[in-house]
Amino acid sequence: MTKTAWAWFSPPGECQVGLKVKDDENIWSALEQCTVRIVEVTLSGGGYLAVGDLVEIDLSVNPDSFGGEMKLTALGAYRDSIKVWKEESKQTLYIGNGTYSKTWAPDALPATLWVEGISPTGTPTQAKLTLLYDPPSPHPYLSPVEEIYFTVVEVASLLPDQGTEIDDRDGDPDTKSFVVCIADEGVVTVTATPNPSVSEENLPDCWSLTGGTGDSLLIRTVDKTTPAKTVITCTCNTSSKQTTIYVYEAKLELHADEGEWWPPGNFWGHGWWVLSIDSSSRESVEAELRKYLTTGGWWPLEEPKKWGDYPGGVLLGEQGHTATGSKDWRISFDSLINALEYVKALKESGDMFNTWSNNCTDQAVLVGEQAGVETIDAGSNPTLPSELSDWLNAH
Repeated sequence: MTKTAWAWFSPPGECQVGLKVKDDENIWSALEQCTVRIVEVTLSGGGYLAVGDLVEIDLSVNPDSFGGEMKLTALGAYRDSIKVWKEESKQTLYIGNGTYSKTWAPDALPATLWVEGISPTGTPTQAKLTLLYDPPSPHPYLSPVEEIYFTVVEVASLLPDQGTEIDDRDGDPDTKSFVVCIADEGVVTVTATPNPSVSEENLPDCWSLTGGTGDSLLIRTVDKTTPAKTVITCTCNTSSKQTTIYVYEAKLELHADEGEWWPPGNFWGHGWWVLSIDSSSRESVEAELRKYLTTGGWWPLEEPKKWGDYPGGVLLGEQGHTATGSKDWRISFDSLINALEYVKALKESGDMFNTWSNNCTDQAVLVGEQAGVETIDAGSNPTLPSELSDWLNAH
């Protein structure tokens, strides 16, 4: 004997389901028959959105006349990363702040709701919404479930592949500044990283990347061959990072006028320095050090008449001497800062100028050493401008 189940229907709605039997003589007969109600549930929307974004989702149930209830539920490890609102103006919260489900009668199910991105989902598709039709009794209903997934994205970082980070002095962790030494060739590559990690084509519509060279939403480049300030900004709704790249050229110059060191007071000669950085990068140096980005020298504050100590001071600007020996070096940003801090400390020290052991040439050499440049021995007592002039010309 053969038993066969059969049904005919045009969903959604009601359909007939039955069981018929084929006997040994190949004759069919119907045994049982019942009515089943088919309910069609739809839930659409979802996808990738930014922290702070609002996206519309669509809901429906057909037919809506069979009773029971509709249940919308937030699930997943990052379900707290989304909220569901009744309206775009966010007046009525349905899901969020510890509430993870909302129910309606089928004929009261709203056609649209609004989902807000609250925090990054950590990994893609780890926050989802399900819409379930829960019938008034277990049978004779089929209980369909629809689900959609959300990935909430923020800007995690915006960082270069090289350079030294400096304090931009604004107290904002979302803004960073980097200095990169000028080079004969090459570029700095700045990469925006989303959280969670998603491909460029899956970034939310509000994601933008501006500044630098290129049209990618994740990568920009900065030319290293010319001193310049470049600001690159990545924004994804309420999430934003800004990175400033200073391609800099910093220099130390040492100069000496050999003079006539003997007899004392005849014509002393002079050694001095120049610390500089290109104009576009000048602001990268903290304000209290910028005034030392100029010509400077260590002077006796009264005319020396003989060997000995005199009140000393750093004088900035032209030194009133013509160099008989000069040389310049390209130096790193850190070396520039070291030298500037040394000059500042020397100016504020109240040290005595000593014609024998702490004269202008000594300090010019020491400024050079702070900038990473070795020249003559500053402890030769006396360190003569003529000695420095000779070294600068020879090298």
